[in-house]
Amino acid sequence: MKSIYTSSPTGILGRIQRCCRCPQGGRVSDSRAHLYRDDSDDSETPDPDEAEKEVRELIYRDLFFWSILTNRIEMAKVLISHMQTRICPALIASKILKSYQKVASDNESKDELCSQADQFEEYANELLKRCYNSDEEIACEIAIRRIYLFGGVSCLQVKILKINKK
Repeated sequence: MKSIYTSSPTGILGRIQRCCRCPQGGRVSDSRAHLYRDDSDDSETPDPDEAEKEVRELIYRDLFFWSILTNRIEMAKVLISHMQTRICPALIASKILKSYQKVASDNESKDELCSQADQFEEYANELLKRCYNSDEEIACEIAIRRIYLFGGVSCLQVKILKINKK
């Protein structure tokens, strides 16, 4: 898994500056680059609408992580409903909440964290089941597709990591 937050010049700020042709940095809405892919070809001009969608996904991802890490579960559920990729973040949220469960101070907190983790895992399973019932090949592709928004990890890798750490 690649780091999704980086301080290198090819990180998100460097890419925004490069795509906007602005030396001080640009507003997010001015972004015209593929922000979370390693594209080395700068010769083509990216579609502004596509760049706006990618920036929106980055914002949803960051807010989603923030809401999970600060235990704002209802907000996380709203945010995940707005994301294009939903299975992988649901599995990641489940993994984070299970990790929190290990350091919870009392049994009530542990039970609540376990319940919340199970809800996200069930959500991911239900999404994949619906995809599978609709089209088996697409469901398999979704399970093994690398998601660059989350560091190039696949849903299957997250699930395996989650199983191995139990």
